[in-house]
Amino acid sequence: MEKIAFYRKYRPQGFTYLVGQDHIRQTLLNGLREKRMVHAYLFTGPRGTGKTSTARLIAKSLNCLELDADMEPCGKCEMCVSMNEGRLIDLIEIDAASNRGIDEIRELIDKIPYAPTRAKNKIYIIDEAHMLTKDASNALLKTLEEPPSYVYFILCTTEAHKILDTIISRCQRFDFKRIDSRTIMARLSYIAQLENIIAEDKAIEAIANNAEGGLRDAIGLMEQLVVDGKLTYDRVKEMLSLSGIENLDAFYKMLESCDANSALLFVQNLYKEGADLSQFTREFLELLRSKLIAAVQSEEKDAVPRLMLMTDSFQGALEKFKSAAIPQLPLEIAIIEICGYQRAKTPEVKSAVKAVGAVTTTTSAAPLTKQAEKVSESAPVSPMDPIDVTMQNIISTWPRVIERIKTPMLRQGVKNSQPSDLNGDTLTLEFKTSFYLEKVSETTHLAELEKTLFDVFNNKIRVKGVLKRIELEPVISGAETTVADVMNMAMAPAGSAGDASGAQADANAQKKSSNANDIADFFGGEVLE
Repeated sequence: MEKIAFYRKYRPQGFTYLVGQDHIRQTLLNGLREKRMVHAYLFTGPRGTGKTSTARLIAKSLNCLELDADMEPCGKCEMCVSMNEGRLIDLIEIDAASNRGIDEIRELIDKIPYAPTRAKNKIYIIDEAHMLTKDASNALLKTLEEPPSYVYFILCTTEAHKILDTIISRCQRFDFKRIDSRTIMARLSYIAQLENIIAEDKAIEAIANNAEGGLRDAIGLMEQLVVDGKLTYDRVKEMLSLSGIENLDAFYKMLESCDANSALLFVQNLYKEGADLSQFTREFLELLRSKLIAAVQSEEKDAVPRLMLMTDSFQGALEKFKSAAIPQLPLEIAIIEICGYQRAKTPEVKSAVKAVGAVTTTTSAAPLTKQAEKVSESAPVSPMDPIDVTMQNIISTWPRVIERIKTPMLRQGVKNSQPSDLNGDTLTLEFKTSFYLEKVSETTHLAELEKTLFDVFNNKIRVKGVLKRIELEPVISGAETTVADVMNMAMAPAGSAGDASGAQADANAQKKSSNANDIADFFGGEVLE
């Protein structure tokens, strides 16, 4: 006899056995009872929570020949048996991950008009529906909106946000939630009894906690860890690289007592033993979370800040594991941060901090105590005093403002402007061209420029841009130039004319060079000779 995996063997065969999704089960049974089932459903939620199993139960109920009073499929009629054995031709399951193109969907649509072969209704279950291409999803729209009376669609996905809104609007959506650990433990114990497996309670609890709300994963893991009809906690702990509550509590006490040396040695031993440090960090975060919630509920105000610091430090360590050059380094840094923070909260240092605060707030320059001087080195720097906002100060500090601007286009635009007027807290900038004026006046650029000015002056300054007035010089320069002067310039010797033309050529070349440098700076390039 062919061996069937536990998660398939114990797949729910009726709505009664659908665990952890009571809200969905009741809604679907009411729809079946009142005969108001819609023709398109969308099941979304984490993996292993019963989406495909529920879809098959709907298919059974819609085609069962002997439904009971509670709308449960009988499991004995020809249709139910055919579905259980996977040979009912009118139940079509499609894996959208491998049949995601428009050609596959068109082929499916072409077959929809044909009536069911044996059953009363034809059921299409599309698993991993978010993997369908955009063209394939659009091709399915019309059929979802107006399917034949005997056709039902059930779309299952773990990522509903990737499905087109037009698809979602045509479906009745059900969100499957993660199954709690106690429900998973009860199901695992039930399966263990049926399979004559001697399972330790701690082993079942560890598997349920590790499954992250997925019953299928928990069942598969239990089957994998059973040896000679026994499921022991030691084997589960070894295979899942679990640390054990004893180790977690010991590590927590080291941090609580600020024993950095012991904590660092503990992490080093974990690494030498081949333990998964990221898994250990996740388990420790679970412990910290439970302690934090307990502290908040019991209003232990002194414990909450310390637990929040620990949680933040180890959460940061967990995020850094992938990029860490040394595997244990993120944990070690978190330990040092936590222990250092607790040392800084001793009464002696607190009094020193108060002394520093008193000195900084008084107008007289009283000498600092030695204790306060030590703390003042690590104390946060107070905000700088505001700079008087005057045109003279703005013009003298303008290069600093330009250097602090991060966006290249904004920086180049500000370079091509100059402060021209200050009216209250509004600074007027004159721009050489309308191009730079428009770029700097964009909302995001203007906000960045005003923030940069605030960082430099510690004062709020609004910016207004205007186009610089261009004064056209007369063709013949000089108000006293006469026709005779023009004639004299025309009759001048060739040498002097050559000098004048040469000077003009040098000026033009210098202007071109300046323009080229501006363009290169704007695009982040360089001028080649």
